[in-house]
Amino acid sequence: SRPQLPAGTELFRPLNSGRMTSEFGSRCYNDSKGRRVCDYHLGIDMTQSGSSVPVYSAGTGYVSDIWYRYKKGGNMVFVYHKVNGKNYTILYAHLRTINVSKGDYVTRNTVIGTMGGNPATEYWDEGSSGQHLHFQIATGLYGEDYLSWPTFESRCFNPRDIVNFPKLGEYFDDRLTKY
Repeated sequence: SRPQLPAGTELFRPLNSGRMTSEFGSRCYNDSKGRRVCDYHLGIDMTQSGSSVPVYSAGTGYVSDIWYRYKKGGNMVFVYHKVNGKNYTILYAHLRTINVSKGDYVTRNTVIGTMGGNPATEYWDEGSSGQHLHFQIATGLYGEDYLSWPTFESRCFNPRDIVNFPKLGEYFDDRLTKY
């Protein structure tokens, strides 16, 4: 049996199970129209099969904003978290449904929505080639400490720095196992 993350860990994986599909940093992939795209990916992606895959808040915080049917990200929820005295904004993107409202207090057991990103279902989400969750973390509170999207992007860092994920292509079957 693998070791579990300690009880005091503030942020957990946002899915109960799944497979890691894309890393933070430079990458190339085929978009929903079959075109080859190379970019700098500011988050980490994971997937799981099923039409109602619950997406959990990674930890305690509150919902700072919600964007619906965004062209590149679909339905998106932004949550503020304070971890070890530092403020972070986490973006949960490519959601099929959203179960929270702006201003809601959430815990690591709150289902904020369900996974989407399937171009056949979320036709408006042009930034997705298949069902997955995009998980992106930035320092500070987007919308309070700073207001611009370019500033948010410039403050993003690899989610692996503060959330425990298995390696690219590997599966996980809970939110707690340490990799």
